[in-house]
Amino acid sequence: MGLWIVIVVVCTVGATATAAAATTANPEAVVPLVKVMSLTIKPGKQDVFEAFVSQLRAAYVARGGGSGWQMASTELGEDLTYTAAFTFSDWTELAPQVRDVMVEEYGAEAAEAALADFAEAVVRQRSAVYRYLPAYSREPPAGSAVAALQANVIIDLKPSKVAQYLTALELVREARIRADSPAFWGVYAGSLGAQNRLVIAYRISDWSALNDPPGPLRAQLVAAFGENRAEQTMLAMEVAEEHVESRLMRNRPELSYVPAD
Repeated sequence: MGLWIVIVVVCTVGATATAAAATTANPEAVVPLVKVMSLTIKPGKQDVFEAFVSQLRAAYVARGGGSGWQMASTELGEDLTYTAAFTFSDWTELAPQVRDVMVEEYGAEAAEAALADFAEAVVRQRSAVYRYLPAYSREPPAGSAVAALQANVIIDLKPSKVAQYLTALELVREARIRADSPAFWGVYAGSLGAQNRLVIAYRISDWSALNDPPGPLRAQLVAAFGENRAEQTMLAMEVAEEHVESRLMRNRPELSYVPAD
């Protein structure tokens, strides 16, 4: 089992069709990359895992600098899974080695013991790199409170239908904006480890956003573009999808590290 050191690695720009579509309008724009590490924890080992992350966070706070991470944990579901997300913009942002930071703060013996506990607590680690797609996202206004919950919709697409699906997402975004929907979300395209995958992350600060008071998505599309185009858009999304799953995650600021600089 690899240690946490596997998580803090550099991300890549991946030249996929889905990623390229986001920067067509402004190819000079820097689009953030996000490396996501998912860790499934053994039953009964939650406290051990969180104690390690708390130690690691304290070590980074004391040390200062670094790339930082955002931690979340499953709110609903059979497996207890934590996700750590790291944002980068290019290959040069290589984070410091976790082991070195732990040894520097706690000494070699304590650091090795903590790393061993971490390895024992984790059943499975998976990682993937995603590129943020602002053209298909709708973020909350600046200054909005950080959402406590996030619903992640993970969509695996047929390779030949990616562009078609993104075109439909543009219409969905516009329809929701016209309907003054309370829903806000970020769209991420898979790069390394997640080809032909999109993740739509809905920020949930108010449970009413899940019900979407303006009405069902199809109704919003009809109101914005008419019956025929709404039907075509819904069908285009349906035929493009190979697999869809959802996860409700709770953001964990006490286990996250955001550098002061």
